[in-house]
Amino acid sequence: MKITAAVWGSDCPLLAEAAEMEGVELSLTATHEIKDPEVQAKFFAAQQDADILLLHPSMDAVWDEIIPQLRNDIPLISFGYNQDFWTLSTVPTRTVAIVSSYMTNGGKENFRRMVRYLISISEKKNEDPEPPVLLPWEGIYHPEHQGPFTDLASYRTCHPRKHSDLVGIVFSRTYWANGDLKVVDALIRRIEEFADATAIFCLSHGDTELGARPGLQVTKEWLAGEAGVVLNLQPIFKTPESDKFSDLDAPIMHPLLLYHRSKQQWLDSPLGPSSVEIGWSIALPEMQGMTEMLPVGSEETNAGEIGVHEPIEERIERIARRTQAWLRLRSKKPSERKVAFILHNKPCSSVEATVGAGAHLDTLESTARVLNAMKNEGYSIEPPANGKELIDRIMEKRAISDFRWTSVGSIVRSGGALAQISENEYCEWFRELDTSVQSAMESTWGRPPGEEMDGVPAAMVHEGRIVVTGVTYGNALVCVQPKRGCAGSRCDGQACKILHDPQIPPTHQYIATYRWLERVFGADVIVHVGTHGTLEFLPGKSAAPSDRCYPDIAIGTIPHLYIYNSDNPPEGTVAKRRAAATLVDHMQTVMQASGLYGDLKELDNLLEEYARAKDSDPARTHKLEHIIIDSIQDAGIADDTDLADLKDKKIAFPQFAESVHRALTRIESSRIPNGMHIFGEQPAGDDRLLFIHSAARFDNAISDALFGKDAYHDETTISLREREQAEIVFVREILAGYSWDEAVFKACGRPPLPGTVEPLKEVSSLVLALNCGIEDSKEMESLLHGFSGGFIEPGPSGLITRGRPDILPTGRNFYSLDPATVPTKAAWMVGCRLADVLLDTYLKEHGKYPESVAMYWMASDLMWAGWRAIRPDAHAHRC
Repeated sequence: MKITAAVWGSDCPLLAEAAEMEGVELSLTATHEIKDPEVQAKFFAAQQDADILLLHPSMDAVWDEIIPQLRNDIPLISFGYNQDFWTLSTVPTRTVAIVSSYMTNGGKENFRRMVRYLISISEKKNEDPEPPVLLPWEGIYHPEHQGPFTDLASYRTCHPRKHSDLVGIVFSRTYWANGDLKVVDALIRRIEEFADATAIFCLSHGDTELGARPGLQVTKEWLAGEAGVVLNLQPIFKTPESDKFSDLDAPIMHPLLLYHRSKQQWLDSPLGPSSVEIGWSIALPEMQGMTEMLPVGSEETNAGEIGVHEPIEERIERIARRTQAWLRLRSKKPSERKVAFILHNKPCSSVEATVGAGAHLDTLESTARVLNAMKNEGYSIEPPANGKELIDRIMEKRAISDFRWTSVGSIVRSGGALAQISENEYCEWFRELDTSVQSAMESTWGRPPGEEMDGVPAAMVHEGRIVVTGVTYGNALVCVQPKRGCAGSRCDGQACKILHDPQIPPTHQYIATYRWLERVFGADVIVHVGTHGTLEFLPGKSAAPSDRCYPDIAIGTIPHLYIYNSDNPPEGTVAKRRAAATLVDHMQTVMQASGLYGDLKELDNLLEEYARAKDSDPARTHKLEHIIIDSIQDAGIADDTDLADLKDKKIAFPQFAESVHRALTRIESSRIPNGMHIFGEQPAGDDRLLFIHSAARFDNAISDALFGKDAYHDETTISLREREQAEIVFVREILAGYSWDEAVFKACGRPPLPGTVEPLKEVSSLVLALNCGIEDSKEMESLLHGFSGGFIEPGPSGLITRGRPDILPTGRNFYSLDPATVPTKAAWMVGCRLADVLLDTYLKEHGKYPESVAMYWMASDLMWAGWRAIRPDAHAHRC
């Protein structure tokens, strides 16, 4: 008898073993390989002399091509969790259900019983099938025991606690049932060298019909209050809304089992995992607050060409040491903890002038406030009074990198050197690196501690020693991040090597600084302050880094927290995936109307003078017309006006002047940052009013509610300036506790317009929700909780001024996007209008609708603003 099977990779090993045990010929194909034309051809050839076809299809489009070519003159059994696939079968539904039951329960015995059942089908026997062996859906596993433990008490009887710390390991029931346990075994054994391990298997999604509880529910019951760290090997926990990861209040690390990728394939890939796996195994877990996604297992082909998971020993060691570091952090009292803060700078903009650069964050004042909050919590530090005192001390000691007016010798003489690392000490660390990394660094920067190469001196080397810079405050220190791609005091195209090769490795001093923080200073946690530094952009894989990736090399085993702007999901995600960062996001800065200044303000004054003169002073009016045209060109806004139509004599000057006024008003009402955010601070008073107004006014929501749909573009009754003032009054009154109709009267001096009741209710609710989001933001509290090794709640990210109020409250470990929430309602509406403009413009110019429309989509637009570009594409189909 011959079975031709195309089943999931996790089914292959046990199916092959069962067929061999029962003496059945088996042609086996894994579904993930069937897209390969050669594999597909072998599968079709194998079905020609098969007695039974056994299929576990996937949702991949390739099955649309395969299904019509399947034989239907023999028993075809198509099974799976998705019962839609069952309809492909040529056998009774009862037969498919029995086969599915064997596979769902899993385990060696059930696979053997299934093969025996397939034999009876092929031989057309009328025998009752053996019932499946009912295996537990959840349990505690340990490699020293053959069977699982179904309760914690019995497990503790056999495995009493030996350590003060405990690590929870959660993995798929499929791996336990199918005996795919080498990676889990390796993790357990390594963890047990320093902590107790409780390894739980379960179904991540749960299944009510099967009686299987969701993974988080099982995990909380057996680990909450005990586990200091949870290692979750499952891609996601499917949980009810009421279930919270914060109940575990421990870092939830997500070691990766690479699917359908060997260790060598992973090492050779600049991406790391496949794009599909990044979505399933990395992006979705990020939404639940999981962190540190390092691969611990790869899929290797055995002698029978069956993929099985094998441990990646070096990555297991890295996960274990990082786990141990988190446990150590949790166990220490605040007075014992050591914290390192890293400030970014921009060498090409002058090191001396850019200490603490961070997008819309006052990093210096923020760092000072964090240090003071730590002092109040019992940390052994003597913090600076404020950000000015901090930067004054940094600059007084020249605790920065060498540059133009700052030599490495002057840094040492001024007291800016935290340490001078000898060549022997650094070489011990350097020799731990992969040989390919050593070669790359030496070819670029010379042998340790650094040599002059192509006229570029060694980076921060003083009398043969590598200099690490920074200032200390007891058990805390503040460092300026080392220069990444240049060295020495020169600033030109030759010294800056990164201009010529973005993939060059960092300098010896860069690696030495981070290793000194880890090994000598003994940092319990490292904090990068502000968006963004260079660590996460060092050469290496996009995700699932190896020991050849420089972000992984630099961060080492130190728990890593990153204070990051909530408006930058793409680059924040890079820090999470490449540098093991747990983000603590901060609020976007207060936005205000830009106003008019310089040439624009002068132009506005000229328009006012023109309006006064046009009815009473023709000579003056004519002269002003020429001055206004020249001023428009000087101000650089000619393309934003109807100047072309004026020159072609399609319109008169008064109409043109109106277009200039509209352009100036749009510029004047555009939003610009009003200062910088200070971490842990909530906007108050007028700042809060402006912040909420900037967020709520997106897509003219407030204006439409007050003055009617699309009134924003009609200035015949009320100007944009007057309209904006009314919006601000409306928001202020809602915040003061007035009802929406009372707020309308105070803002506009009249009752609400017909048809605006629902929009007014919506925008009033939005204003109050934004205010609550500000109040609920716990930035400082979250960071300090992270210093204690606690769980930091996940949350969305994006531009709050582009229809993303859900980014509040801040103080969360943001993720890039939730696929279920895009496009947002606001993005959908904006996209509709963009599509209408596109099609109507084309129709006007060509007299017909376009036959096709090409769209260029960028992930950043999706992350920042809920993907406004997707709606034009969909809406354009109306043509």
